[in-house]
Amino acid sequence: MENWIGIITALGGLGAIALFFREIVAIVKLLRNGVAARESRRKNDIIAQRDAAIAERDAANQRAAAAEARTDRERENRRLVEGLAARLERKLILAGGTPDPWPDIDETTEITKT
Repeated sequence: MENWIGIITALGGLGAIALFFREIVAIVKLLRNGVAARESRRKNDIIAQRDAAIAERDAANQRAAAAEARTDRERENRRLVEGLAARLERKLILAGGTPDPWPDIDETTEITKT
């Protein structure tokens, strides 16, 4: 009978050890899933930040292109006005008049075509 008691005790001990390792494996899986979930959220946050930065860059490029186009239009309008003023000054001189001195023009003034 002593052998049966030893065998039953050994089987109980093995069962307990098996349950212990099963719980350890379950805990490790939970920890890994928690890490994986955090990493997944972090990756999604990084992707969202990247997409927001790309959208901001594209918006800034569009604003810069619009500002450059406006500058080009203003430059062309200024050249047209200067050309018209030069022709009128020439007509005034040919008609015998004396033109007034050129005024100081602030280059930041916006001239628009009407």
